[in-house]
Amino acid sequence: MDLTDPNKYPIGTRGKREQDDYKAAYDAAKEAEKIDANTDEVETKLDTLNANTDTLESLIGTTNTKLTSIGTDVTAIKNDLATTKTDVASIKGNTDDVEAKLTAISGYVDGLEGKVDTLITATSTLTSSLASIIAKLETIATNTDPNPQP
Repeated sequence: MDLTDPNKYPIGTRGKREQDDYKAAYDAAKEAEKIDANTDEVETKLDTLNANTDTLESLIGTTNTKLTSIGTDVTAIKNDLATTKTDVASIKGNTDDVEAKLTAISGYVDGLEGKVDTLITATSTLTSSLASIIAKLETIATNTDPNPQP
């Protein structure tokens, strides 16, 4: 309804009741226009809200997918860690075995060092004995030579 502002026309050009009815209709039309404008604004905001809600739902879906992927990765890491712990325990066991064998070898080497020292002493004694025997043999050879040399 296209109503002209009732305040533009003096009351005298219309009757009081007609003027009041016209003013009430005019005010109702203006109120309806405001309600229409507000309704349009609310609908626009609701459309924006729906679009934002759709975006959020999409992001939540993507986040859930990524969280599931992360959960799978964490499970794989836990399994790898368990395997690594087993491997480390095995390596430690092998290290303990190697240390025991190295300790045994060290004991054998200590024993060999003592025997080598004994051999060195015996060889030194034997060398001295041989030198003494050679000297005595030379003395015997000199004393028994049929042609002694002056």
